[in-house]
Amino acid sequence: MTNVRRVQEPDAHSASGPAPSRSAGKPAELVVIAVAEDDDELRWLLCDAFQQRGWRVIELEDTSELDDYFEFVERHGAPPGLPDVVLSDLRMPGGSGLDALARARANGVTCPFVVLTAFPEWEVESRILKLGNATMVSKPAKLADVAKVIEAVTKR
Repeated sequence: MTNVRRVQEPDAHSASGPAPSRSAGKPAELVVIAVAEDDDELRWLLCDAFQQRGWRVIELEDTSELDDYFEFVERHGAPPGLPDVVLSDLRMPGGSGLDALARARANGVTCPFVVLTAFPEWEVESRILKLGNATMVSKPAKLADVAKVIEAVTKR
């Protein structure tokens, strides 16, 4: 199994206000987001920005690590458990975010997915939407816009 890079705890001093959670009664600072992105610099930028919003961040390098994470949580129930939302790149070495979404759904994972892509194609977006509780965001995208999408899907 591939190692998960890190789980970042929210920094209370840099949090820019509460982040919404889709779970009723769950404190906003406990929102957990899994970020699967093969571009190291973009992944670090996203993870740091989300941590500053007060979200717990699970940093994953690719879909293999995302699959391993879901499998580990399913077998061991390890904290922080399933994420409230997954942000995944579409095209990565070892598999696509679309394939990871399909496998997650086949295994009963129902949390929202946001798929980032530099290659927005209608057919891909249609497949993502058919898998349910998922949306696509085109790159390049502003961090604030990605965060708004994350906030919207966690409110559902």
